[in-house]
Amino acid sequence: HLISSFLFFFLRPYPSLTFLFILQVFTAGAFFGEFALIFSQRRTATIKANTYCDLFTLTQDDFLSVLKDFPEFESLIKREGLRPVVSKFKIYPDLLSISWSDVVSPNSPVGRQLRQNEETSGKEEEASEGGPLLDCFVSHIQPHMVVLGSALFRAGMGVKKSGVYFITKGTIVLEDASHSIVHTMAENTHFGHYAILKRCKRSLTARALTECQLFELSTESCEYIIQQFPEFGDFLMAKSVSSDYYD
Repeated sequence: HLISSFLFFFLRPYPSLTFLFILQVFTAGAFFGEFALIFSQRRTATIKANTYCDLFTLTQDDFLSVLKDFPEFESLIKREGLRPVVSKFKIYPDLLSISWSDVVSPNSPVGRQLRQNEETSGKEEEASEGGPLLDCFVSHIQPHMVVLGSALFRAGMGVKKSGVYFITKGTIVLEDASHSIVHTMAENTHFGHYAILKRCKRSLTARALTECQLFELSTESCEYIIQQFPEFGDFLMAKSVSSDYYD
């Protein structure tokens, strides 16, 4: 429970900060601090004011109350915040900018909703900026913190209690049964999809070589996205076949 956490909105622009290891600079109209509130996570960065700042603030209780009353606001916050993160993983970029009707079956629930929208408004609903795949991803992925030496999954286990992992910070190693390192996964890479696609047990163990910050797409969520976007499943399989390891 983040009692003392706030969501901040900047009112006026300020010059760029000058200290080292700057992850992001916020200016007028920007907001920050929302992810830890939405996902009930610890803070992963420190916020410092380079000059005097005018801000609006929302406490966690008020922020969550707004999300409850306006769920579409949560979707907007997640989509805009995760857009730069997801884009770094190069997850089938061709699907990031096309319309829902280009990839969704007309008889699927989404397809039926599209037809209903067309009949009501007289035109096809416009896809949100960033594309349908991005919207689908941000509604399913969850942040995941991993401590040094811990295993995300082990060789021989099923896939139900794990998923696909996207590394935003840190290093993961894939080990075989003899604990030899088969492959090293760095930042902005993802792993764990092969066993899900093939519906088989894990062939390798994924272990944190350092403390890691990840986003996790559960097996159930991955299967749902592939069902909605079959081309994405084909892309993942092609990538697995071309690699020198199978996780």
